[in-house]
Amino acid sequence: MAQHCRFRDCRHEKETGCAVQEAVRDGRLPERRLLNYKKLLAEAAHAKRREETARKKQLRSVERKKNPVRKKQYKAE
Repeated sequence: MAQHCRFRDCRHEKETGCAVQEAVRDGRLPERRLLNYKKLLAEAAHAKRREETARKKQLRSVERKKNPVRKKQYKAE
């Protein structure tokens, strides 16, 4: 049904010409299927953010090992 939406980047929410919303309204598609689809998208986005955060953390750790921060030594004058 998503292939028949007016716009290719349709989010199936309030866009005009959304074939998925039309199918939900006329009963061809159960609303819970659309809600489950949106839930899966949210879970995938969350997993991607967690993965990116872990990757950045790992890169920072590697950089610190390569270039450790050295404390400046101050000479007493």
